Amino acid sequence: MINYLTALTDIHSNKISIIVTCEHGGHKIPPSCRKYFSGKHSVLQSHHGWDKGALEIARELATTIRAPLVASETSRLLVDLNRSLHHPDLFSEFTEHCDAETKQNILNDFYLPYRNSVDHRVKTATQNRKSVIHFSIHSFTPRLGNKIRNTDIGLLYDPGRKTERRLCIGLQDAIHN
Repeated sequence: MINYLTALTDIHSNKISIIVTCEHGGHKIPPSCRKYFSGKHSVLQSHHGWDKGALEIARELATTIRAPLVASETSRLLVDLNRSLHHPDLFSEFTEHCDAETKQNILNDFYLPYRNSVDHRVKTATQNRKSVIHFSIHSFTPRLGNKIRNTDIGLLYDPGRKTERRLCIGLQDAIHN
């Protein structure tokens, strides 16, 4: 698989910009918000708090394919960087009841810098007439609610987009070989 990714980067570097992200790479809580997580160490350490192992994979992938990495080590329980500003689950059960000023500070200090960094990289690439491949690295919990999951890797793409479909089929073949 590494050969496939390296070849992709080498062959198309003038036409393609690759970005690697890891939104849930840690379970850190800033000192100003620790009061909301008092006694919640175990949930912060669980998959509910972060994607264990995802940051290490994202770093290795970014290094291997010589792509920029945008990552966060702040817990998704502070604010979920995968969510839009208007998503009902942007803030977790621990921060959803914070006052408006605290929420805005969380957005200004953690959410917006992360999202703006990714947006900037995508806009720069498209302004330079490059296609963008975005690898967002996450880990799976083996159990979600009452459902047992046996997924080792997931490749999410829009099947209506031929290039995305071709890329994911190539990655799938490379993974299996």
